[in-house]
Amino acid sequence: MIKIREATEEDNEVLIELEKKCPMGTSLVLGHDSSPDYFARSRAFKDWHVLVATEKGRVVGSVGCAIRDTYVSAKPCKTAYEYGFMVDPHHRRKGIATQLQKRIERLALQKYVDLLHLNVTEGNVPSINLFSKMGFELIKDCTVFSLMVYKRQKLVTEGAVRSMKNTDIEEVASIINDMYHGYDFFHSFQNKDFMDYVKRIPYFDLSNILVFEDGEGIKACLGHWDYNKVMKFIVQKFNWRMRALAYMTALMSLFTKTPVIPKPGKTLMMYYLTTPAYKN
Repeated sequence: MIKIREATEEDNEVLIELEKKCPMGTSLVLGHDSSPDYFARSRAFKDWHVLVATEKGRVVGSVGCAIRDTYVSAKPCKTAYEYGFMVDPHHRRKGIATQLQKRIERLALQKYVDLLHLNVTEGNVPSINLFSKMGFELIKDCTVFSLMVYKRQKLVTEGAVRSMKNTDIEEVASIINDMYHGYDFFHSFQNKDFMDYVKRIPYFDLSNILVFEDGEGIKACLGHWDYNKVMKFIVQKFNWRMRALAYMTALMSLFTKTPVIPKPGKTLMMYYLTTPAYKN
């Protein structure tokens, strides 16, 4: 019999091992390793829940969700973002994913959530079929751009780049609010909200946010979150197109600097760019 409950800190190691059994992707298959703290990803959210499915006391599946007040189509909206959906490969086709999803929806109702949303990787047919059956609708197709950095860029305008300081909070929050006003899933920052946001993110503080400043004040800001400390992405395999690209860049590297495509077994370096905003 499958039982669903809230995860506890005692589930940490089990969830890390379960995650390793559930790689993600199709053209590029990535394994995941959240050690030493599986819950670090969730701690970036203010109101988060991780549920586990157990069979005979053994964890066989899990899902997380983060609940927040925001705006959609310029109207106040309480949303729940689902993430970390996984079921042990040896326990699939037992309806575990459906039971986890139903429990998430019960939780959402208790929290008066208006909208559930999530991301599904292209080619993940089982997930697409599950969420279609549960009544979800495709809103948009998204493309993730991977920037393979291989050379330092020169600043081509007058001014200076430096780390953010406490005295910059009001100015930076204002730039972000002005840029994203009216966007879906954006809730404007007050000074305290901004600092709460920064403090929640594991392995992140004001020194991770850069500002561009000239004689007239701060004109832009950009945070960089070292996600490798939260979760490691290990390349397991990739399709023929990726193999061809790896071969091509290796050949080009004989003549010029080129990005390196990690081979299977290697770890991808992952940085998230947060709070990107600018004036004018």
